Amino acid sequence: MNKFWWQEPEGEDLANAVTDTVNKMVQDHSYRYNLNMDMLRMYTGRDYETLDRYDPSARGSQPFGEDYRMRLNVIGSCVDTLVSRIGKSRPRPMYLTKRGDYNLRQRALRLTDLMEGVFHNAKIYEHMTRVFQDSLIFDIGALKIGRNGSEIWVERVFPSELYWDLNAAMFDRPPALHQIKQIPMESLQMMYPEKAEDIPGCISLSPLRMERTPLSRKRIPGLR
Repeated sequence: MNKFWWQEPEGEDLANAVTDTVNKMVQDHSYRYNLNMDMLRMYTGRDYETLDRYDPSARGSQPFGEDYRMRLNVIGSCVDTLVSRIGKSRPRPMYLTKRGDYNLRQRALRLTDLMEGVFHNAKIYEHMTRVFQDSLIFDIGALKIGRNGSEIWVERVFPSELYWDLNAAMFDRPPALHQIKQIPMESLQMMYPEKAEDIPGCISLSPLRMERTPLSRKRIPGLR
């Protein structure tokens, strides 16, 4: 087995190497999970048990007949005020010319309009408001941008889904970012139709948080 997971050939060895690496990172990031949990409790005033959005046990952890929330939540009020005042701004990239003629200036204006259309089609501003709110509540706010053919897509990434090597990130960017994302089994079958019959047998029906988790990985080019 090679030293780094990205050096493994496609197949079972690569999957095992990535899984072992991420499992180690999940243990190392346990303190982040606990801190983000404390921040979420302070923002909402609720005693959540987990950051997992799909864990059925988390929905029933709070008694229905009692409400222990603070009547004056200063943290929640400050975060909501900042989101409403700053999160509604819509910065956009602009193409500016330097000593350009009329045709060049017109081309720059058309490129600016094109970028505005790309932002609108991908709903970047809607996602950025939620990402900005995440950055105020949790340790980070993350926005993932990708391309499907000629179409640009944007996705807000929940902070607890991201993991990286803490030792490698101490002085520089980490060589890889890993995302653990929970998606319905039916969506996974639609993404990989050639494996649709094999997926149900590989995924446990247990309600545990990590059981139904496909893995997304990304290595930053140029770093080893």
